[in-house]
Amino acid sequence: MERMNDDAQSQDSDDPLIEYLTFTSTCFREAFDMSMFTPLLGRLLCWLGFHDFRVVDRAFEFGAGGAIEKVECKRCGVIMTRQT
Repeated sequence: MERMNDDAQSQDSDDPLIEYLTFTSTCFREAFDMSMFTPLLGRLLCWLGFHDFRVVDRAFEFGAGGAIEKVECKRCGVIMTRQT
């Protein structure tokens, strides 16, 4: 039984279709780089309203109002003011 499996595996590796598919998948993997989609995905998220904020300026106020922050998106650069 093991002899048949060894023969079947050796036949699979000699199959030109399998060699072609392995070659094309390797070429596709090398040509298709996910790092080029990271900025595009970030811009899409910003367009949908999911920003990546960092605090630019913070003003503390005493009382019921709380603090006011000026935040900027790291990806698209939009600046917003929010009350915390």
